[in-house]
Amino acid sequence: MTIEINGLSGSITQVAQQSGEAGKVAGKADDAARQAQPDQGNQGDTVELTATARQLNQLEEQLRNQPVVDVQRVAEVSRAIDNGTLEIDPSRIATRLIRFESYLA
Repeated sequence: MTIEINGLSGSITQVAQQSGEAGKVAGKADDAARQAQPDQGNQGDTVELTATARQLNQLEEQLRNQPVVDVQRVAEVSRAIDNGTLEIDPSRIATRLIRFESYLA
């Protein structure tokens, strides 16, 4: 009995069991799997990151080490508000809001 194996499914296993040749089919499946894959010995799986991925990992680590809030800048703005010296440029604020909105679109 010859069975062509192009992807094992439950029906092949059932046919083999019913015909009493399950051991022969399993052996053929193992042989086919060995022939389909090149012999790599005892080498384990390896993953190699691209230069871009390594750079992104470094940047992520640097960002992780940065504080969430720039305490010095907050203190400067607070002092300027308290002293009444905070200069507000509505044109600059509007330009940056428009730019921010365009990034979201």
